[in-house]
Amino acid sequence: MPMTLSPLLTLEIVLTGCAAVLAGYFALVNIVRRSRFVINRVFALISFITLCLYLSLGALLVAPGFEYRTELGRLFFLLILGATQLFFHLTEIFPRWEKRSPGWFIALSALPGLVLAGALLFTDAIVVETVQQDHLAFRFGRFFIAYIALFGLYIFGSFLILLYKSSFLRNQSFRVQIFYMFMGTNLGSLLILVFTFMLPIMFNVHAYKNIAIAVSGSLLLLVINYALSDERMLDFKRFYLRGIYWVTVFALLVGPVYAGVEFGMGRVVFGQTVPAPALAFGVFLYLFVFYRSARPRLERFFQSEYRAFERNVLEFFQELSGLAGAGERGYVEFFNNAIDMLEHRFGIARATFLTRDRAGDAFEFSYSLGERISLSPLPADGELARALVEYAGLIDRSMIFTDERLAEKREELIALFDRHDIQVAVPLFDYEKRLIGVILTGSLVSGRPYNINLLQALELYRIQFELTLANAIMLDEVKRTQAASHDRLVVRTIKGRIIPRTLAQIDGIRLSSLYKNVSERGGDYFDAVAINPDTLGIFIADTADLGVESGLLGLELYAALRSCSEKYEMPEQVLGAMNWVVCTSRYSEKYAQALSVIYSSADGEIRFANAAFNPLAYFDSERGNFIDLDTKGVPIGIERGFSYESGAVKAHPDSIGVMYSNGLVNARNRDGASYTIGRVKDLIRINRGDSPAVLARRILADFEQYTDGTVLTADVSLVVFKIE
Repeated sequence: MPMTLSPLLTLEIVLTGCAAVLAGYFALVNIVRRSRFVINRVFALISFITLCLYLSLGALLVAPGFEYRTELGRLFFLLILGATQLFFHLTEIFPRWEKRSPGWFIALSALPGLVLAGALLFTDAIVVETVQQDHLAFRFGRFFIAYIALFGLYIFGSFLILLYKSSFLRNQSFRVQIFYMFMGTNLGSLLILVFTFMLPIMFNVHAYKNIAIAVSGSLLLLVINYALSDERMLDFKRFYLRGIYWVTVFALLVGPVYAGVEFGMGRVVFGQTVPAPALAFGVFLYLFVFYRSARPRLERFFQSEYRAFERNVLEFFQELSGLAGAGERGYVEFFNNAIDMLEHRFGIARATFLTRDRAGDAFEFSYSLGERISLSPLPADGELARALVEYAGLIDRSMIFTDERLAEKREELIALFDRHDIQVAVPLFDYEKRLIGVILTGSLVSGRPYNINLLQALELYRIQFELTLANAIMLDEVKRTQAASHDRLVVRTIKGRIIPRTLAQIDGIRLSSLYKNVSERGGDYFDAVAINPDTLGIFIADTADLGVESGLLGLELYAALRSCSEKYEMPEQVLGAMNWVVCTSRYSEKYAQALSVIYSSADGEIRFANAAFNPLAYFDSERGNFIDLDTKGVPIGIERGFSYESGAVKAHPDSIGVMYSNGLVNARNRDGASYTIGRVKDLIRINRGDSPAVLARRILADFEQYTDGTVLTADVSLVVFKIE
């Protein structure tokens, strides 16, 4: 006769299964994608042990008559102890860069757990028997108190370690995150202690202990996984708010629906049983109204603080874009006002702007907000300047601790930041990636550390400020060489600066390009940048033929692309940053059609986002045919705040992608027939075994033969890449 499951037992089994899936996912992610650090490998082991714990609990729930249930129960308690002990050891080595416990102390603190594990698994001194009454229960031995004491010791020790580190780490910004992590782990551990040990042992209440194990264990894994995901980008407050928001949404979706179904099933109203269609319609109506009306309001409530900050950032950049116009005096007013606005909008108490001197040997004082930071002149070959060049992005105090690229310079940079009370160093580069200026910011008026949202706003601010400074220097150079006397010379000079001679490469993908510089009044821009060692960004755009404005638009795209840090790992983020820069620019009101492609060797995916450009022609090596990869999007510079969408495709080995401008497909032969992308696809299909460089030469030869004797009216650009 089949076993009938009670609602509570069904809920226990479902939650335990979900918790097991989550634990398995965390174990897999931290082994496959984050295994370079010991701390991630320890967490992967914790997740795997937790997975086994949930599997053993699920087996006890599903098969209460299992022959070896006592042994399985002992294994269950062993896994609980093992996960708790490893969590204690993880807190000893977290964070990985500061205040790690010495190896001898870790080994010594592990001994009691190992001894107790042997006694638990091979004797009945701790768990005598697993019994099945109206609930899953255990009969404990005389040394179970030792198990409870050691379990509590590891939990309490973890609390003390996290509490200590939240107060004494040198990385002040990370102290706040550890405190929030401490609160989350406290809640999970408290649930385990209350529902798993206190209520069953002290009050004989067993009803919710299995649910508490599934929920609290999942909560602990979620908190720790987030803490280890990327130490540079942690925002636990936002993480918790987002989690509470989704739990609230889930409860408000499931709870009323369950209550309605439970109440409506078989209910007699006016002498008639409630029909199923009426019940289904009522459920649908509630879900529709809630998700369309209540959910957005709920989201705004939970995100109110961050939305206010986003509005502040938007207003800041609107003010920034409305500052003084070009010209020598206009540039000075822009730089001065742009720095003064940092206090009003972001509460930055002081900031100092340094620019490179004519000789290029040092960075001299140019302007200051509040008390001047006394680091002028800043040597161009000094530790900070070299770190800014190598890092190619803003450096705040927390990054010095958390980013491995700054590890060798950590002590020198921290000493420098402490000595001059610097919180963030904002580098400014020209179009040749030469450091031309530095903004040094001090503490906030509130005294709090910089959070990730403020740092991201400063990154956008850096791009805008850098663009203005680079344009000022660029136009000054053009003026000195008398290139500004003629649009064509300006455009030629700019295109000579921004069109790459070689494309950046990373392991797993090879690129080549075809370029015919036809237009002297603007044209195409394409480029490739290595965002990080396993992520490559590829970009192509058409700035039209509008003279100097097209040239300046190309400069803005070039500066924005080259300024994109490793935070921009998605193509829609790249287009969004470019769109923001162009829309808020004071130099041009034009727009550009563009296509952004991101290849990640870590997950083997090609992601793409389109801003009204030609689609990515992609030859899938597994299917043996071409597909056009496209998304909807307006040109860059049309609508500020536009959210670009992206798509993704699996990057199979030997697959080939082609990005091309209108100049290629609009070129005509003597008969007036256009050159088509179909010819390119046929060439690639026939010669798909060739390298991108050979394919580009074949396409160029075919194109020149086809258009022989005709006049080209637009730049011809093509980028071809091949997955290795």
